[in-house]
Amino acid sequence: MSPTSANARELLLSAQNPDGGWGYFPGRKSWLEPTSYACLALHETPGAKSVLERAHRRIISWQRSDGGWAPNEAVRHSTWVTALAITVLASARRTAEAPFQRGVEWLTGTVGAEAFWLNRLTVRLGLADHGRDPSLTGWPWLEGTSSWVEPTAHALTALRMAAGQTETARRIDVGTREIWSLRCADGGWNYGAPRALKIDLPSYPETTALALVGLAGSSHEKLAAAVEHARSLAARPQPPLASAWLSIALRLHGEEPEREPAPPGPESDLLAASLHLLAQPDGNWRLLGGAR
Repeated sequence: MSPTSANARELLLSAQNPDGGWGYFPGRKSWLEPTSYACLALHETPGAKSVLERAHRRIISWQRSDGGWAPNEAVRHSTWVTALAITVLASARRTAEAPFQRGVEWLTGTVGAEAFWLNRLTVRLGLADHGRDPSLTGWPWLEGTSSWVEPTAHALTALRMAAGQTETARRIDVGTREIWSLRCADGGWNYGAPRALKIDLPSYPETTALALVGLAGSSHEKLAAAVEHARSLAARPQPPLASAWLSIALRLHGEEPEREPAPPGPESDLLAASLHLLAQPDGNWRLLGGAR
C-alpha cells in the first residue's frame, strides 16, 4: 500500500463520528454518502470490524418508513442515496435482512419523471426534444424529477447486488439501455442530456466514469469505444474524484489505468479519501461490480 493510501485509511479510521457515520470532513455531521464509501473502502480491513458494525447500524437507522434512505436524519425525503445503502448492506452480506429487501423494493419502484404520461406525450407531439427516449426510464436524484446518469449508475450498481428478482432484472435492463441512449457524441457521458436545441453536448470525466461503473458486467457493441474514451480521460490530469472514478471504471472493465488515482488532497476530504482507497489496485473497487 502506498503512503498516500495508508494515510487515507488512517484518516478514515480516525474520523468516524461517535454516531457511527462519517461527515464529508472530519468532525462534521454524518451523511450517508461519505459513510457508505468509507464502509466500502474499509471493507475487510484488519481491525476495522467494530468500526464497520457501528457504521452499518447507523446506515440502517437512516432508513425511512417508505423503505428508502435519506441523506441524513434531517432530510425528510428518500433519495438516490438509497442505492448506496443497498450496496453497503449487500457488501456486508446482509441481503436477507428486512432493511435491504425494503430498500430494493423502494429502488425498483422509483422512476424518473420522463416515465409520466404527460412528459411522454409532449415528446411524441414534438413539443419537447431533450435528446432522450421517453420509453426508457432510469432513476432521479429525488422522486418526482427526471432521471440522470449518475443516480441511474448508482442504482444499477445496487441492483446488481440484488440479482435474481424479476422486477430487479427488468429495471437493470431498462436502466442499462437508458444509459447507452444518453451517450454523448464524443463517446462519453454528461449528466443526462446528449444534446440540447439540436446541438451535441460534451461529456465529462466523472460522469463518464460513473456511467461505466453502472454498466459493469454488461455488454454492448460500443462498450470497447466507451472504455477507450475513459482510458484517454484517465491518462490526463484530473481532479481527485474524477481520477478515482475513472480508475475504478477502467478496472471494472478489465483495464489498468495509465496513471494511479490522484491523491485526495490535503484538505481531509473524507469522500475523496474513500474513493482513492477504493480505486487502488488492491482496493475494494470490485464491490462496485457486484462482488461480495
